[in-house]
Amino acid sequence: MVLDNGQVLIEIHLMLDYLDSLVPAEKRMFPTEEPLRHQALKVSALATGLGDKTVSLFYEERLHEKVSDL
Repeated sequence: MVLDNGQVLIEIHLMLDYLDSLVPAEKRMFPTEEPLRHQALKVSALATGLGDKTVSLFYEERLHEKVSDL
């Protein structure tokens, strides 16, 4: 994701955090106060990590003729 100032965000959590900062505090996905903010970011990281692994497993099992040893 390329921001207006030319900065590039290459990680999903940075993108979500940036987009979240563009809306009023009462509409944000993540709390603005600690420690709730980092707790919510941790849950988000776990969820996206699980999603990535699930997609990888799907491709491995469904699209490869030979499944790799686990």
